[in-house]
Amino acid sequence: RDGAYLVKADTFDDLLSAALRKYVDDPQFLIQLSETRNLLEMYCIGRAALLADQASIDRMQASIDGMTIRVAQGAIGFEYEAAFHSEIVSASGNPIIIQIYSIFSEALFGTGKLTNYVASKRGIRITGPMEHQQILNAIKARDVQAAEKYMRMHLEFAHQRLCGDYRPWPFDQALLAPFDERLREIRR
Repeated sequence: RDGAYLVKADTFDDLLSAALRKYVDDPQFLIQLSETRNLLEMYCIGRAALLADQASIDRMQASIDGMTIRVAQGAIGFEYEAAFHSEIVSASGNPIIIQIYSIFSEALFGTGKLTNYVASKRGIRITGPMEHQQILNAIKARDVQAAEKYMRMHLEFAHQRLCGDYRPWPFDQALLAPFDERLREIRR
């Protein structure tokens, strides 16, 4: 596909965590896991928009920058994807939610790897860094409604990429052009 960024992966098994591998054939588990993730992250995003300090914002930006570089190199950069979401949970300031999230983290990260792997095999552009940037811009602006809107869209798009009901993310064109230019620079 024109403009698609495909991801390199040696094998399907390389992308799946041990916790997820046993459930990959159980769609009900994946649905329940996705619902749990949505509940946790939708709770956390509003709080993060209100409570994130500059150090937390800087870590989120560093994860976006790292993922941008990895995507430009043809990789998933999922370690940065995971770091971004973990930082949002941490920025919520709720130690119980942070602990609950950590219990599910291996399976959550496995589903994220699977989502990007499936998207790449379908020729779908990996847009996580741009989606994350819109979420972070809302956090920086302390705009709870925008942060929740973009997080909801991000989680829905992840589900769509995995399940095949894909529609392009409606990016703010002011954000998309500089990101594409940055990808071209990294690739040079």
